[in-house]
Amino acid sequence: MLWLLALFMALASCSPVLQPLVQERGLTCVGYRGAPAELPAISIDLRGDIEAHVFDGATPTLSQLPLNTWAGSARDHRLEYRAWRTTGRDGIFNVHLEVQVTGYANVFVNFGAQSDRGNGDPGLSRVDNGLAVGSGSNPYPRRSTFSMALGTIHRNINYNLVGNWRL
Repeated sequence: MLWLLALFMALASCSPVLQPLVQERGLTCVGYRGAPAELPAISIDLRGDIEAHVFDGATPTLSQLPLNTWAGSARDHRLEYRAWRTTGRDGIFNVHLEVQVTGYANVFVNFGAQSDRGNGDPGLSRVDNGLAVGSGSNPYPRRSTFSMALGTIHRNINYNLVGNWRL
């Protein structure tokens, strides 16, 4: 009897809510569904922001480094971000990304840094990722931060934010 109850609970957690049972993409049991088709993927080049904003130590205030609004933001989903670099010691510096999401959808964020080999640079490919949780019905955004420690040996680093909306 208990196994039957467990089976029904497992099936209920995998079934779509407010969606038809037959879907073009198929039905899979995952922690969360993908975003509706009208929410486009996010791809932002952060290189200019990080190279232009270098701070010593503490996180900059919003007046020192204001948020940028993603061009695909709308009334029901809004993404704001800012990126900067902090000076480091012993051949290491840190790069930071702050993401603020307003709305019911969440954003799965990949914050990446890449450089090519050459001129003494051994090459770099680094990613920090995670879920930036939306604010739900609250009009104030939720903040998520991502950061990476990188070596000063790397030159000509490309930084990017790639994300997908999740419900």
